[in-house]
Amino acid sequence: LPLHVLYSQRARVDSLCALLTTLAALALHRLAEHGRRRDFVVAGAVIGLATGANYPAALLGVAYLAAAIIVARTGRKPSEVVRSFALGVLAAVAAFALTNPYVVLAPAAAWHGFVFQLSFAAIQHPSLEKTSEWFYLGVVRDQGPLFAIAAAGASAWLAIRGPGFRRILGVFPWLVVGAFVAVRTQEDRYILIAMPWLCAAIGVVVGDALA
Repeated sequence: LPLHVLYSQRARVDSLCALLTTLAALALHRLAEHGRRRDFVVAGAVIGLATGANYPAALLGVAYLAAAIIVARTGRKPSEVVRSFALGVLAAVAAFALTNPYVVLAPAAAWHGFVFQLSFAAIQHPSLEKTSEWFYLGVVRDQGPLFAIAAAGASAWLAIRGPGFRRILGVFPWLVVGAFVAVRTQEDRYILIAMPWLCAAIGVVVGDALA
């Protein structure tokens, strides 16, 4: 996609975050399909690494929770699911802390910096007065009309008709887009984490159609 090509040529954290977000999608798929304890740990660790690369990837935690709910509905003991879920959360925290040691060494300063960046992004961004409140939908459209139509159609189909993880695959990328629309940020790179999920949704629907 044009957005990925653009940021892959810059020395920023965004391309790394997009890669880790893609790996997180694969890990969450395995978690929803198999529900083993190691699947929880691997998924949590990858989410922690993605969040360490770029804070918006913390939204992957919503997909992690949804995958855990799918596992819980397969008849496993609730206590087993809760323990595995907690281990995954610990793995995410550990991965984040290892890649961002300042949150442990200087937690007050780290929190202050996080709050400052969040307030700047959500309230004081200099481009707020120059762009539409539907900025991020425009970013999706700018990746190409065919992509935008296919992504919207595929994700809607999976969200309504998809079983298990497929429903998460259909809902999650638009949850990301909606979250940033709601807080009124105006940086196209913030929704890089949604793009691999949209591509995967298209691939799944096309694969089903050809099967």
